[in-house]
Amino acid sequence: MKGNLKYKILLGSTFLIFILFEILKPKPTDWNVTLSPNDKIPFGTYVFRDLLEDLFPASQLTISENSIYQILKEEENSNLIIVSKIFEPSDEDLNSLVESINNGAECLLISEGSSVGVRDTFDIAFNHNYFSTDQLQARIDSLEIRFNGKYYEVPTSFISSTLGNDNEAEILSRTSESDVFFIEKKIGKGKLYVCSAPLLVTNFTLLSGENASLLEGLIAKLPDKKTTWASLYTSGRFEPQTSIRYLLTQPALRWAYAVGMITLLLFMIFKTKREQRQIPTIKPPKNTSIEFAETVGQLYLKFGNHQDIVDKKIRYLKEYFKSKYLLNVTFQNEEIEKVANKTGKEVDSISTLFFAVQQLNHLKYVDKNQLIHFNKKLEEFYINQNHE
Repeated sequence: MKGNLKYKILLGSTFLIFILFEILKPKPTDWNVTLSPNDKIPFGTYVFRDLLEDLFPASQLTISENSIYQILKEEENSNLIIVSKIFEPSDEDLNSLVESINNGAECLLISEGSSVGVRDTFDIAFNHNYFSTDQLQARIDSLEIRFNGKYYEVPTSFISSTLGNDNEAEILSRTSESDVFFIEKKIGKGKLYVCSAPLLVTNFTLLSGENASLLEGLIAKLPDKKTTWASLYTSGRFEPQTSIRYLLTQPALRWAYAVGMITLLLFMIFKTKREQRQIPTIKPPKNTSIEFAETVGQLYLKFGNHQDIVDKKIRYLKEYFKSKYLLNVTFQNEEIEKVANKTGKEVDSISTLFFAVQQLNHLKYVDKNQLIHFNKKLEEFYINQNHE
């Protein structure tokens, strides 16, 4: 028992040390480009969402996970903001967007590329500048961009795509190397604004220096009316759909969940071992009815009380007729035919049985041979009845 206790203490201590180590060790920076409004990592857009909520009244800004078709079905002329690495809407969504812009809506598309359908429909050409994840982290080279007459310095790798020449588009911003990355296109009664550098609206960019005012340059052209950010095209429906998913998105709750599961596992490992004394095997009671009957018979035989045995057998025979055939028999001759009919036995057989009973009833003393003879008669009757 003491050995088991030491083992458990050692295992528990090791487990606690591991948990403390995992909790206290510095968490590595996640450099993945998610552009999600829920992510506070460098390339999430949590700060962009906060700044938008400051610039727009609460009643005018909505972040929706619905598709463009669903959004515009509810708010036909709503401003749209779309932030995406590669914008690839369905045909239904694209048709709804074109119709809405033609009818006077305005859309700000921040994406480094799009599907062929979007490029052909709006006549947009994206020129990609490919940078690896290491180059995004290194941020060695930088260039200047201009918004509303103000210059901002950003890493070269953050301008991951530029826009081709378009005579029908108004250029809103260039880099210091004259590459166009922000344009305005008039389509029908509305306008489409395209920015090909989504990394400009990430947490890293907006929290660097005075770059937070970049946002004002991006949305300055949008009219002051209800605006919807279609976050579905950023990272899909990112909100947890179940309780477990929500737990796993929160570091503290995720750790609590993991510790709880591991504790439950350890409990099951240790508690499944038998701790009580072994339960003894109890043999079922032995049927001693036959032995009891033999013992009682031997007692009657020893004392020679044959008359008592005969009386008991006669009483049992009367009870047999009463319980099985509903006959209250007194062993009179006039009952013989009735008993024979009820039992299906021959009249002679019943008559012989009744005669034996009548003879014994008139005797004051019954010897051994008479008892044996009467018992044989009864056995023949009972055996024949059982066969029938």
